[in-house]
Amino acid sequence: MFKAIAKLPLNALIYFPIATIDPLYAIPFYKDVAVVIGGRENTNTPYSHVYFNNEKAGYLATKYLTKLGKKRIYYLGPIHQLEQPITNFEELLTLQEGPNKGFYVSLKRFEGYKKALEEENLPLDFNLVSLCGYT
Repeated sequence: MFKAIAKLPLNALIYFPIATIDPLYAIPFYKDVAVVIGGRENTNTPYSHVYFNNEKAGYLATKYLTKLGKKRIYYLGPIHQLEQPITNFEELLTLQEGPNKGFYVSLKRFEGYKKALEEENLPLDFNLVSLCGYT
């Protein structure tokens, strides 16, 4: 992808990575390009970031459904680790506590979902949670 971009006259880039941050700052072509990372909270890069509160989004969506009287709310979240889908809850819980959890907006939304369920005294039912890819 970056080779195709490198052929264009470019002085700024808005970059929305899926789950990881490619080290653009290590590629000489991007040394003089203004870069803004979109959608990621903590990327450990020298670039500026623009993002919204994904935890609050998951929380508000879930609270809205509980206010409608819904008790069994399904969570469908795309979560990948190194291009492989997370397929079990042990992996999910490990990833939630890991150092790169800020890369995964789905984890933030899941946190909001869990918080809203807890406030409504609804159990977290893993039968109502599916992890999937981005396709």
